[in-house]
Amino acid sequence: MCGTQVLLLDEPFEGVAPVLARRLAEVISGLKQEGLSILLTESDLSHSKELLDSLYIIDRGEVRAGTL
Repeated sequence: MCGTQVLLLDEPFEGVAPVLARRLAEVISGLKQEGLSILLTESDLSHSKELLDSLYIIDRGEVRAGTL
């Protein structure tokens, strides 16, 4: 797909203070609204669950579930 932009984020909320995590979620949400595709890996969904269009759970290298 020509011209497609993707942002890859690996555990962006890990170790981040709650106030900064909220701001980071706002920025990611804004990028998403602008049409940017975002692939996000997280072990804890507390900060990112509102950002998701699709969710895949991977356990020991195997996809266990896909939801949303």
